[in-house]
Amino acid sequence: SVLNLDDDKIDHVKKITEKNNFLIKKNNIFINTKEFNIKEKIIIPKGYRLIINPGTKLIFAKNSSLISYSPIISVGSKEKPIIIKTNFNKSLNEFRKRNIYSEEFGEGILVLNTDNKSLFINTIFRNLSSPNSKSINGLSGSLNFYNTKVEIINSKFFDNIYGDDYVNIIKSNFLIKDSYFENTNADALDVDFSNGKILNSTFNNSINDSVDFSGSNV
Repeated sequence: SVLNLDDDKIDHVKKITEKNNFLIKKNNIFINTKEFNIKEKIIIPKGYRLIINPGTKLIFAKNSSLISYSPIISVGSKEKPIIIKTNFNKSLNEFRKRNIYSEEFGEGILVLNTDNKSLFINTIFRNLSSPNSKSINGLSGSLNFYNTKVEIINSKFFDNIYGDDYVNIIKSNFLIKDSYFENTNADALDVDFSNGKILNSTFNNSINDSVDFSGSNV
């Protein structure tokens, strides 16, 4: 079970538009601020596209996360990359030694059950964590894709904090190209029951596996 039972009772579009961080135009939901400090679990329902503009910075705090039943389009540029990070500000090595989940810091992202493709280009990920089991069950990555399609191009992943994987792709089609993973806790990339390609990408200093495949054609 990915969501809490109470999540089904909430009008998520109404909830996210109550604040000025989002702008909805037809089926597109835009993040409407250059720096977005996220302090709660945000859910994007089916039937939309979540669009993150170049130069935007998302900062997850206080065990917050983003769950999307719609594709995420995060397309930055070399001059204006998109930065997705947490508010983590401690010693990474000391925190990893403890290996204890902390509600003080933010988590990460889950995209699930959408036929439309998510796209991450020139996006930098830093200090994310996999979800705490109280929040989302059964996911081991800081960036998770379940039963969907995704392309990750010219993107960088640094220093995840907690969890088994930085990126976990499950029952999905994917492309990872021209991307870079560094100092990843446990596996950098875990691919389960998926089909895809990894091209011209670098995995540097993974604590466990750089790439881990289970039941996949890669």
